[in-house]
Amino acid sequence: MKNIFILLIFCLLNILSNTINAQPASVNATSTMTFNDAVTITATGLNQNATFSTIANYTTGITNTNAVQLVVGATKNFTITAAAASTNFTGGSSTIPAIKLLVRAAGSGSYVAIGSLASPTTLFSNQPLGASSNFYVDYQFNPGFSGYIPGTYSLSIVYTASLL
Repeated sequence: MKNIFILLIFCLLNILSNTINAQPASVNATSTMTFNDAVTITATGLNQNATFSTIANYTTGITNTNAVQLVVGATKNFTITAAAASTNFTGGSSTIPAIKLLVRAAGSGSYVAIGSLASPTTLFSNQPLGASSNFYVDYQFNPGFSGYIPGTYSLSIVYTASLL
């Protein structure tokens, strides 16, 4: 009986010691990140309209500095272009070609006629990536003396930020 009692105590201690000395379990889990190219552009018109009411306006045109503000976010370096959405201004009785609107990167270089959708005008080249970069565009409205019928004429401009 004494041997049975010792055997039971030995078994009980053995069970307890195995429970106390249990080895930890572990598992590996892998996390991944997938990166895709991303670019955003927004435009805010600050001073993009012109009213021709004097002879001087017609002879020298009207210049609007910082006519449009562009905000670009890009994961790579990028280029910004501008293009007229149509060949002509719309809304009035005259045909006014889109190229009567000249553009440039604010404060730099010469004005150039707005490009077409097929051949846009490059305003900013190889700009560095970033979450929120500001750019400004100057406008020069230069219709000249062409006998345009009074009215309000509009032209939509398409600004595009393209990753390099």
